[in-house]
Amino acid sequence: MEEPFNLPVRSPFIPSSFLTDSRLITDRFAPPSDTAPARTNPLPVECDGALQTWCGGTWLSIIDKLDYIQGMGFDAIWISPTGQNIDSHTPYNYAYHGYWVNDPMTVNPRFGSEDDLKALSKALHDRDMFLMVDVAVNNVPAMHTADSLDPTALAADNSRWTKPEYFHEHCWIDYSNTTSVQQWYVTLQV
Repeated sequence: MEEPFNLPVRSPFIPSSFLTDSRLITDRFAPPSDTAPARTNPLPVECDGALQTWCGGTWLSIIDKLDYIQGMGFDAIWISPTGQNIDSHTPYNYAYHGYWVNDPMTVNPRFGSEDDLKALSKALHDRDMFLMVDVAVNNVPAMHTADSLDPTALAADNSRWTKPEYFHEHCWIDYSNTTSVQQWYVTLQV
């Protein structure tokens, strides 16, 4: 299996209580520009949040706005998950937010390349700022719950893992029950 790429680390773990961070949805924060073009097509003619379409923001477009971010007093940014997402229209619209990761070991081409992500990290570190990357490991997206573990459906979504035995059985969390929320997976193991 392919090894994930590594971002340079400039310091040991820093508790987030010491940082003033700005949470950014990568696709939404900064629009494409001449120096930071959208990385994939098609893009809608206009960014429409109500339709949950792609807007074209990238790691390079965030670099374009670092003066603005730092000028507000932030010393860190927290970006959307960087892994590849389902890249098609779903019953829930598009994965512009970055949380429908179907391959955590491949960067999301909508947000940029590995080199673009490394450039963002370097640009922040050059300013003595930090980069925090959100990680979504507790769910794997599916177009429909009925075929969520079907190997053909998983392959159609470009999921890295396509064998049903790689997943636990589908189950619903009862959000009105604290025990169900906190221990839903434990009950599957009994």
